[in-house]
Amino acid sequence: QQRSYYNSGRLKAEHKQRLDEIGGDLGVVPNLEKWNKFYNRLVMYHQREGHCNVPHKHIEEDGLKLGVWLCNQRRTDRKEKLDKHQRQKLEKLGFK
Repeated sequence: QQRSYYNSGRLKAEHKQRLDEIGGDLGVVPNLEKWNKFYNRLVMYHQREGHCNVPHKHIEEDGLKLGVWLCNQRRTDRKEKLDKHQRQKLEKLGFK
């Protein structure tokens, strides 16, 4: 719960300070490595295609289901649960 508050910018400053004091690391988003792998592939798709409107059924040559991943990001964003930093990165590519 604290991590989701931290990632969405809703964690109170006093709580963040206390967690920092005891060494709590809330800045690490679960599955960040996996998210970055898909994001980097989306960047490549954007460079190649000129947009990031990846069809839902699109699968990269190596089997990476980029379309499904992007659909999940949109769904997560609609629920207002997408990490704000991840959202900012996606918006730079024209994410809607």
